[in-house]
Amino acid sequence: MEAGAYDMVKEVEPMADYRVRVLFRNGRRAVFDCTPYLADSFWAPLKDVAYFNRVRVDGGVLTWSDLIDVAPEEVWANSVDVAPESVLEDSRNTPRGGAGEFD
Repeated sequence: MEAGAYDMVKEVEPMADYRVRVLFRNGRRAVFDCTPYLADSFWAPLKDVAYFNRVRVDGGVLTWSDLIDVAPEEVWANSVDVAPESVLEDSRNTPRGGAGEFD
């Protein structure tokens, strides 16, 4: 993809420490750290781990509710690429979104 380009999120899996593993539609796998956002009161509900773990994909966007979401270009620009086997999975969580590409 060209500079500044991004792709939509296909799947998301919550992880420990307010991070999510994402799979983009183009096959890119990455980890997005939500920690920097938690200092803002708007994002305060995400500090509740049970609520944070309800993350899902809606139209290519990470979302927790009708009010809290992260645009795919933000996730794309601020994610760190990873190989699927390089991220320890939290067995309590399951991917949310497409066809289970994380498996």
